[in-house]
Amino acid sequence: MSFIVCADVTLALAAGRYKTAFPGHEPFWRFWTAAGDSAWWFAGSIGGWLACRALAKRSSSASGWLCGKAWCAGMFTVLAVSGIVLNLLKILFARARPRMLYRQGLYGFSGFVVDSDYGSFPSGHATTAFAVAGVLSAALPRWRRVWIAGAGLVGASRMVLGSHYAADVVAGAALGGVC
Repeated sequence: MSFIVCADVTLALAAGRYKTAFPGHEPFWRFWTAAGDSAWWFAGSIGGWLACRALAKRSSSASGWLCGKAWCAGMFTVLAVSGIVLNLLKILFARARPRMLYRQGLYGFSGFVVDSDYGSFPSGHATTAFAVAGVLSAALPRWRRVWIAGAGLVGASRMVLGSHYAADVVAGAALGGVC
């Protein structure tokens, strides 16, 4: 356990130095953070479901559109389940974010706190990215490496931007992958 604490703090402090030393890289990392925002994926799954439903009604061979509708419903369900579990875990653990370490020297878990400054564990963006990667890997297995690499970049972006510790991202990836 002490190794994880040491690694988390060391990596968080290194990310803070990286962000200051290379501010030109920030748009790249912000792009990948945005890719892990669940709002986009929820909207896409609902929109895809509605589009497949409408197209299935018009098409004589509706089976393909019905299959697309099922994948969109599956994506929505995976995101909803992982989001509910994620938010319960964030409240249960209430881990201070790296910005609290940078500003006030605070590090650790408080337990049962509802505050964004204490919502670091697990990473919601990593949870979303790996849940999406899992669904897309099942739907389009040839592209599995691309989906997983994209999810990995989302997780890395959360550390580089100073929003999460490495353990937060690993826990989020595990939660998303399991869901």
